Amino acid sequence: MVVCFAADQANTLIDEGYDEPDELLFWGSDDIRTWCCNKSKLPIGRGGCTYGDPRVRYLQAYAFWCIDMHRRGLLRAIPAFTASVLLTYEELVRVSKSKAASNSANNIPLPGILEPKTDWEDWESKLINALNACKDVDTTPLSYVIRPVTRVALDATATAEEIHENDLIFNAPLTGPAFSSDNAAVFAVLKSLTLGQDSATWKAKGLETLHYKHKKMMTFHTFLTKLKKCFDTILICNQAYSHATQVDMLLRRMKCNDVEMQSVTTMIQADPTRFSTFSLAAQEISKHVAILYPEQISQPGTGRHNKKQNASSAEKGHKIINKNGKKMCNVINVTDMTRAFSAKEWNKLPKSFKTELFNHPERKKKRKLHNKRNTFSAVKDSTTPNSETTQVGSLNDATLGRIISGVMIGQITQQGGMTNHQPNQQPCMGPGGATTRSSSSSSVVSNITDTTRWDHNGNIIQ
Repeated sequence: MVVCFAADQANTLIDEGYDEPDELLFWGSDDIRTWCCNKSKLPIGRGGCTYGDPRVRYLQAYAFWCIDMHRRGLLRAIPAFTASVLLTYEELVRVSKSKAASNSANNIPLPGILEPKTDWEDWESKLINALNACKDVDTTPLSYVIRPVTRVALDATATAEEIHENDLIFNAPLTGPAFSSDNAAVFAVLKSLTLGQDSATWKAKGLETLHYKHKKMMTFHTFLTKLKKCFDTILICNQAYSHATQVDMLLRRMKCNDVEMQSVTTMIQADPTRFSTFSLAAQEISKHVAILYPEQISQPGTGRHNKKQNASSAEKGHKIINKNGKKMCNVINVTDMTRAFSAKEWNKLPKSFKTELFNHPERKKKRKLHNKRNTFSAVKDSTTPNSETTQVGSLNDATLGRIISGVMIGQITQQGGMTNHQPNQQPCMGPGGATTRSSSSSSVVSNITDTTRWDHNGNIIQ
């Protein structure tokens, strides 16, 4: 045996009645050290024997192993207590004594009061976690009092500590004085968490208020999830509804005013064989809900108001910083959003900022005014020809004279008679210019008739 007791030490244990592993099941570590100290003080003639500190720790570890195997429902075969097991349980004895001295295992708080709006599954998980931290007199977690009927199967990745705790919980006896004490302690905890609350019927009240009317109030998927969660919680409490009851409760909570949805519920009620379970009925209703109330998926950037739709989903891909009172983007001065940018500056600006410039209201207004001016100039040039650009050079002098003569004769004919004509006065330079002008203006006057003719300069030739 790995404990390595001497003959007199083993005989002393046997003489005291500790000859089988079962005799050590109720021998605590403190009791073992006290017994060994007392035996070491007695003389050999009176049954005394010396036990050093290593032998005391070995005996404590062996007794702790026997107790642990008993609590976990495992065999207490002496060959299974190897040297590695001895080292492990020596450490467990030390840890157990430290926890008992500091009482640090009971610091996990209990969950809050169980109210109708409380999530039952989360509340139950918090309660079990708190009870796992509380140990009974045999260091078994108090959650064994409310353990499930069937043992929880752990997966392959479970640690040795998780396996050890699971063994303790599901092998603890549900009878005897220890269980009665632990049961009373857990009942006191549950009573304090449900005092003044209608916890017995809160799930039923939740079912009464739950209904589906339209997707604007609650989507059908959310309605089904909440209803199924109520059914699962009631199943945990051993008050499960039958399949027919679940289907009936589902249909009675469909409060749609749509005639087609009412016909669907009537069809399900009329065919209980086809829709015998909650899942089948829910699938059938979901199929019709998807057809009658299709989901509206909004795509930003489409529609009439592109800017309004993109404003909520657009993300800036550029960063504007303030430097010396100026706004800079990629080292380009963008303080004035309406100014013209050079080709070099434009290439440095990011695409997102170019889009912002393009959508800037002042630049849009300026661009619109510029386009309007260009359009007006083009129309004016096309409708009002310039005298300098008129192709008059293609007409000879004789042709121009005939045109002028025709126009003048037309005016004379319209006036119905003769008229006096004063030729164009040409400026005369020099000292006698004024006399020449006055004499010519008073003497050169001719009568114009329908036979008068003009040259290309507008002078009368006959």
